[in-house]
Amino acid sequence: MMKIQRTLTRLLLASCLVFSPLIFAFGCTPDDKVAEQPLASNVENDGSQATDTVAQTSYPLTMKNYGFDGTSYTDEEVVFEQAPTRVFAATQGAAETMLILGLGDSIAGTANKTSEPVAEIAAAYNKLNLVNADYASKEQMLSCDPDMVIGRGALFTDSTYGVGTTAELSQLDISPWILSSSVNGSKMTDIYGDIRSLGKIFDVQDKANAWADELEDRMDALYAKADEAGLASKELSYLFLVQARNGNGYMIFSGPQTSQQEDALKPFGLTNAATEVLMEAVSAENILAFDPDIIFAINYTPGSSTATQTMIDDIKGNESLATLPAVEKDAFYIIEYNDVFSFSFRTVDGVERLMQSLYPDVFK
Repeated sequence: MMKIQRTLTRLLLASCLVFSPLIFAFGCTPDDKVAEQPLASNVENDGSQATDTVAQTSYPLTMKNYGFDGTSYTDEEVVFEQAPTRVFAATQGAAETMLILGLGDSIAGTANKTSEPVAEIAAAYNKLNLVNADYASKEQMLSCDPDMVIGRGALFTDSTYGVGTTAELSQLDISPWILSSSVNGSKMTDIYGDIRSLGKIFDVQDKANAWADELEDRMDALYAKADEAGLASKELSYLFLVQARNGNGYMIFSGPQTSQQEDALKPFGLTNAATEVLMEAVSAENILAFDPDIIFAINYTPGSSTATQTMIDDIKGNESLATLPAVEKDAFYIIEYNDVFSFSFRTVDGVERLMQSLYPDVFK
């Protein structure tokens, strides 16, 4: 009875909250103002190597994280009286991370399936309560009666595709947890820090730290090969490109929310050509102004790249883009959305695969 009353209370409170007409387009922010905010500090998510055996988590546990109101980030503390038992993973990357950490029984629901799940946990992922293959609404999230919501920062907002602000969730007795790797200005080290933080929250620190160390070592190995081959001197520009949802033009991913991806690719001589664009829709002719050497076509359809290939063919067949370096060199690479923008361990997998395609002689 108490659980039913708790759920009804949350739904009633949520119904009183006003939704703003912000629209998510793929991985974009709900408001361009968000991209201007600095990265908040997070002591627990420092991303440093942790090789020593760690003692069990002692509750109540106070962790540094972020507050988000749909416009700006603030430094906040989250207190966990115990390990959460009903988590809503608002993104696929968050759900997959929890599954690999052995926390599948704690996932009450998930959303935002944008790629096929990684093989090792695919069976477990496909059994999860997927409330929406797109971003979940607040009502869909609340239907899972969670005690914690974890996901990328831009989803913690009042919008059609938002789970509510961090303040609202706290008011509903739900612990909000924003992935450090998804906050503006994040770096690759924040991915490792996110895993270590989850290890503390759920008392699986040894497993989390070992895995974070492994991921960091894999990236360091890639960087070492890149340095040995002198790839940093390549100075190749690229665009992250996807077909706009409304079918009119293309969406360019850039700005502060792509800092992590840019940090990952820079040692390989790759620089985002659209540094000033904040994930905006542009026409085909606008692409010419960026003059990219490479186009990374982001695939957003699980199990199929047909739509992405069609976008590539349209660009290559556009006479006004015939002089584009990427067109002249036929330098198009299809990347799964979650392999670049999941704000999770999958970025390491994605960079490994991408380097094998870009520089096969170096990364065999």
